[in-house]
Amino acid sequence: MPAADPNETTLNRFIAAVNEHPKSLTSLNEVMATFAPNARVGITHYGPQFVGFGEVQRLFRQLFFSFPDLTFTEQPNNKRLFSADETTIGTQVILAGSHKGVWFAKGTPYYSPPLSNIAPDATRMMHLDACAVFIFDNKKIYQLAIYFDRYLMAQHLAPVSEP
Repeated sequence: MPAADPNETTLNRFIAAVNEHPKSLTSLNEVMATFAPNARVGITHYGPQFVGFGEVQRLFRQLFFSFPDLTFTEQPNNKRLFSADETTIGTQVILAGSHKGVWFAKGTPYYSPPLSNIAPDATRMMHLDACAVFIFDNKKIYQLAIYFDRYLMAQHLAPVSEP
């Protein structure tokens, strides 16, 4: 049996750490252990961009606060896509979790409407299809881009009733 690709091993460690429950400082440290020191994460093209290890850590700290039961699950029957040099892996995922904390409040550097304007309500659950693209450098995540419909997420968390 061929040896596991080290980048895919890192990706598997990232997914396991994000899905750890309950969320804790250990969970955060395990997630961050998969990132390169100069990492960057983008939440869709129009959402906030987190550049540098400290800012990526800030993102995951906020995610774990706002969505403490967050799950990052690969789609059933998902087939990961690999670049020819295996430094990039794309995967289809489901992001799910209950909204229990404010997402980057107004006045903070990462204020991100419409999501930041939604009052937390633990009875509201997001369940979104997303695409995650990971770029690796030296067996660490150098860049992560997550693409999903932010307005659909807002509808899940604060549905607008029809007249």
